[in-house]
Amino acid sequence: MLWNIPPTPFLQRDWLVLLLIVFIAAVLRLGEPQIVEYFHDDAMLATLAREWVTGRSGLPLTGILSSTGIPNPPTSVYLMGLPFALSPDPFVAIVFIMLLNTAGVAVFWAMLHRYAGRDLALVAALTYACSPWAVFYSRKLWAQEFHTPLILLSMGLLWWAAQEKRCGPAVVCALPLLLFALQIHFAAWALLPAFGLVLAWGWRAWPRRALLVGALLALLTLLPYSLGLTQTLQTDPERISAAVARSDAAERLTISPQALIYAAQLLTGYGLEDAIAPNPAQAENLRVSVPFSPLWTLIGLTALLGAAAGLAQHSTRRLTVLALVWGFLPPLLLTLRLTTPHPHYFIACLPAYALLCGLGLTTLWRALPHQQVARNVLLLAYGVILLSQAVAWRGLLRWIESHHIAYPGFTTPLSLLNPIRQALDDKRDVVVLSQGMAWNLDHEVAVWETLLSQAACVRTLRPDGYFVQPVGPFAVLRAPSAPSEAVRGLYDRGQAEIFPERPGGGVYEIRRFAQAPAWDGPPILPVEAPPFQNGPRLLGYGWQDSLLALAWSLPQGRRGDDVQYSAQAFDAAGQRLAQHDARFWQSGHWCAGDTLITYAPLALTDQARRLTVSLYRLLGSSGFETVPLADGSTAVIISLEQP
Repeated sequence: MLWNIPPTPFLQRDWLVLLLIVFIAAVLRLGEPQIVEYFHDDAMLATLAREWVTGRSGLPLTGILSSTGIPNPPTSVYLMGLPFALSPDPFVAIVFIMLLNTAGVAVFWAMLHRYAGRDLALVAALTYACSPWAVFYSRKLWAQEFHTPLILLSMGLLWWAAQEKRCGPAVVCALPLLLFALQIHFAAWALLPAFGLVLAWGWRAWPRRALLVGALLALLTLLPYSLGLTQTLQTDPERISAAVARSDAAERLTISPQALIYAAQLLTGYGLEDAIAPNPAQAENLRVSVPFSPLWTLIGLTALLGAAAGLAQHSTRRLTVLALVWGFLPPLLLTLRLTTPHPHYFIACLPAYALLCGLGLTTLWRALPHQQVARNVLLLAYGVILLSQAVAWRGLLRWIESHHIAYPGFTTPLSLLNPIRQALDDKRDVVVLSQGMAWNLDHEVAVWETLLSQAACVRTLRPDGYFVQPVGPFAVLRAPSAPSEAVRGLYDRGQAEIFPERPGGGVYEIRRFAQAPAWDGPPILPVEAPPFQNGPRLLGYGWQDSLLALAWSLPQGRRGDDVQYSAQAFDAAGQRLAQHDARFWQSGHWCAGDTLITYAPLALTDQARRLTVSLYRLLGSSGFETVPLADGSTAVIISLEQP
């Protein structure tokens, strides 16, 4: 057995307690579901999951890129495939995550009720259900926010396997589920020592065959990422070393208490204002709107009492050690500044903090023998503290929707993006004007491609250098990040529909076009050329006032086949006079029949007699490769008339 606490049976009244706990957890996690962030990482994960379940891509072997540049494992994509198989709407996936985290509270209660006692389970589950940090990190399509329920389920299965006689199925399921869940976010691997304790205490009770099968299945969950990371390193052998080099070498392996401060904040509920609004003035306004927060210090004191009392009692010593390792070893590891810590690294530690609170309050109960009234008053007082956290959370939600918060704070909530989405939900083409157009760098690209799932085609342009002419009616959505006169002001015609962000923020604008605006730059002269083997065909060129414009016809594209384009001018002797190289419009934006005009400054000289246009792919540290045309030639060669 793991510890000397006899299993507690589930009585009929216990199920009523569970219903109450689940109701509280659901109200907080599912309340105001539209006041939720939907930003870059969320939308990229949605893109990968949706492309996979719709057959537009094969089985993903990696997930989205981490902040270090190293790709994440694909297990988050696999899990999100479930809601996206039901609907392409990201909001369905968001609700799925809210429900999953609500179920996580129920799993937490059940494992504690069975193996730690009825009273402890009640207090710990209520603490976890009401924790502002736990609620905050239970509502977003962000990988960090949905691994904890699976981690709790795998922990519960291991407890069952160590405490009950018929444990074979639990072992077989627990080990692969654990490694699947830990791959969802790199920070979760810091929980391995906690699981190692459970394995060390309980493995003698497990059938060896079940242990072997579970271990083999667990290793199989690592196979896709092993293949994906291998492919990544074959393409870019310096990916990991470059990620290490980009980190702050001056701060690595230095002692910093910041991770432990975050742990204390997550335990008590303090500090959420700084995560929502990093601006100090806004964070202070948020703190003023939470009048009951001084009471939350008592939650921290209860956890301290639980740690001390749990270690002092033989029956709860192992349980307490597990809670301490589970909750505090991850932040302790990051006091060495192996990487810059963030509060979301410790989301999976929140149940351990709630467990310590349960140990603390039940210790106080035991100090009041045969004093049922006093016990009830104690539970009521603790419940009032938790209620103040629930009330504070609801107040924070209202504040979030009514105050502009600059990135990296809480970005424009989905509730304010939905009116834009509804205005464009007429299945027509959409052109988004944004600060950038790279799927992995600019959040507007991924956000609107996934929110506008009903549109025939959604593509994004940066402010300069690219102009697209769709074949039929379309709408232009200008994001707040796009400057005025973006794309030479060609899409600024007509009356705009205005959709403000939160007060103090920018605005989104929608303009509708029956047909594409005409190009107002150098007149385009036609060119006869076969298409490039990746699909685009050069239609013509214009060169005037040191501005070179190239017109292209585009096929239907798919994300990932990105190339560069090069335009070079030569004199009669073959001497290169001028050259322009730039990224071609990313293939994920190509829509069948579109005409694309790329334009860039290129000095015009009287000696220019020939212009060559080519496409090529960058190959990381190994250089580049030219994309040939359909006839095998490497470039379109254009003869220039004598000025």
